[in-house]
Amino acid sequence: MSLRPISEEEKMYLEAGRSMAKIANDPKTRGDLYRALKKADPTVKWPDQDFEEFKAEWRAEQEEKEIKRENDRRKKEMEDQREVLVKRLGEPLTKKIEALMERHGLADYALGAKLYAAENPPTPTSQSQPDSNRWQMPTDEKLLKDPSAWANEMAHQVIGEFRRKTLPR
Repeated sequence: MSLRPISEEEKMYLEAGRSMAKIANDPKTRGDLYRALKKADPTVKWPDQDFEEFKAEWRAEQEEKEIKRENDRRKKEMEDQREVLVKRLGEPLTKKIEALMERHGLADYALGAKLYAAENPPTPTSQSQPDSNRWQMPTDEKLLKDPSAWANEMAHQVIGEFRRKTLPR
C-alpha cells in the first residue's frame, strides 16, 4: 500500500482529534468533554465519568435531604416555641409578637417576646406606685382587720415594683 497525500480537511480532522485526546486525558477538562459528547450522542459511555456524575448527583441528593431535615427540625422548634408562648401570653399577644418578629426578620419566639416587652413596657398603675420616695408605716384599716391579707397584698405590690423596676429610691 502506498502513502497518499492527505487533504486539508483530513489535516483539520487530525488536529481536532489530537486536541480532543489532550482534553480527554486532562483531569480538569475530561468531565466537560464528556458532557459535551453526551449532549451530541447520548449513547457515549465513559465508566469513570459516569461514576463521577453518579457521585455528584448522590451528593446533591444528600445535601438536599440534609437541608430538608434541618428545615423540618427548625419548623418543629418554632412551632414548639409558639405553643409555649401562646400558653404563657395568649393568642392575641402572640400574634402581635409574630408581627414584630416578621417586621424585624426574627425566627426565635423567645427573642421576639423579649423585643416586644422592651418596646412595649407595662404601664405602671397608680396603686402600685409608692406615695413618696420612702415607704411609710401603713395606717390602713385593712391592716388592723386582716393583717394576713394586708401582708399578702403588700408582698404582691413589692414584687410588682421589682418586676417593673420602679422601687422608690
